[in-house]
Amino acid sequence: MDGIQKILKLKKDSAPHNFIQSIHGYIKEVMVEGFGWKYSPEKVGITEIWAIINKKNTFNQTHNHPNTYLSAAYYVKAPKDCGDIQFHEPNEVKKFRHPVIEKKNELNSSGFSVKAEEGNLLVFPSYLYHSVGKNLSSEDRIVISFNVDVITYKDAKY
Repeated sequence: MDGIQKILKLKKDSAPHNFIQSIHGYIKEVMVEGFGWKYSPEKVGITEIWAIINKKNTFNQTHNHPNTYLSAAYYVKAPKDCGDIQFHEPNEVKKFRHPVIEKKNELNSSGFSVKAEEGNLLVFPSYLYHSVGKNLSSEDRIVISFNVDVITYKDAKY
């Protein structure tokens, strides 16, 4: 072991183990129904998982999650006015050059936001740049986030 990574074996019936087991069906649904991807359970896995606690007046800057296919946010605690997740336009050219917009719609939008709601699991393509608005609530916003990757190197044709 190189000192940077540590393998953690989760005990069955522990809260983290049960959480991971419970989301597999949702990930499969997103991959198959949402993206039309081939699903092979032995090639799909969570590569990173972390918790985010945003206290009053804190936020998350714009970022994406490189080198993985899907990212997710599970809202453990999401009080009113705790800050929504904003997704930003992935088309770099469209950010700087476009005609004057008279009527906003989903085709000419520069992004969109999703309201933080306790108990929701939000799964999205990892390449999408996103940020989280300022928590204006006096309560913490608590999120468990994770990345999902698909092992594809065995299928690659070089």
